[in-house]
Amino acid sequence: MAIGDPVNTPNNRWDAFQANVTQVAQQKSSKALSCVDKDSIQSETNAWDYLGDGEMHDKARNTATAGTETGRVFYRRSAVALTYSDNEIVEAQDPSQMMYDPNSKIVTSMGMAAGRKIDDIIFNAAIGTANVVTRSAAVPTNTPTALPAGQILGDGTTPISFDLTAQIVKLFGNNDIDPSVYKKAFVTPDVVYTLLNLTEQTSSDYVNREALQRLNATGVVPGWMGFDWVMSTRLPVETDDQRSLIFMTESAVGYHEPQPITTYFERDPSHQYAWRPQCDLTAGAVRVEDAQIVKVVVAE
Repeated sequence: MAIGDPVNTPNNRWDAFQANVTQVAQQKSSKALSCVDKDSIQSETNAWDYLGDGEMHDKARNTATAGTETGRVFYRRSAVALTYSDNEIVEAQDPSQMMYDPNSKIVTSMGMAAGRKIDDIIFNAAIGTANVVTRSAAVPTNTPTALPAGQILGDGTTPISFDLTAQIVKLFGNNDIDPSVYKKAFVTPDVVYTLLNLTEQTSSDYVNREALQRLNATGVVPGWMGFDWVMSTRLPVETDDQRSLIFMTESAVGYHEPQPITTYFERDPSHQYAWRPQCDLTAGAVRVEDAQIVKVVVAE
């Protein structure tokens, strides 16, 4: 044994640490951003215009007179961008006394939090009040408009079921949403558990064997009942034992993001040159067309 070597005795112990930091279990990015109409225009608000439908009528001969127009109406809904921020403070001496740079880990965590905030913005806009813009004498008027009752299914007293899912498909059909249109179903882990115990979703009597073999991480057969099923813990809570589920197309929500997720870390001389990691996001969303969204309230 060389002079100065530690003696291996019961009283001579060391603590060892991994050189890396593991982020706690959390949603790492937005799950809803891929299912919205997104823009990045640098402005406080952005509007989505859409045109009402019309019908053809019988035309008699020699009746080309005024007043026979169908009268299609243009509608406008506006998203207002708000700024969200996440800040921390790291003492100037901390990085030199730690095995890893805490700033990089904190900034990564902030980016994950921003991704979850995007989902909150989109989900709240999908089933919340939409900002409808009208003009009278060139003066814009903003009218908050709730999701129509006809687009809401379930009363929160029963869990998800095959019949309730079939009603969602029926409602989209009555709204003339083509079955080929891409649709996403945002559901909770509790709903996934219920679907995993649903014969119509797990039995080869209802679903072909190849599809059953491709059960994805959500626990739902890909494309089951015409939806891309996404499990989320960010869906709005109605009450302690009721949750809102959101079924929507890619044209349902407009997402306005003049400033995407932006992270910084600089020294702050006003705080003894401590490091100040910061993450900002400026964004807003609006429900563009009610017929493209179905809200389902289920018991959990």
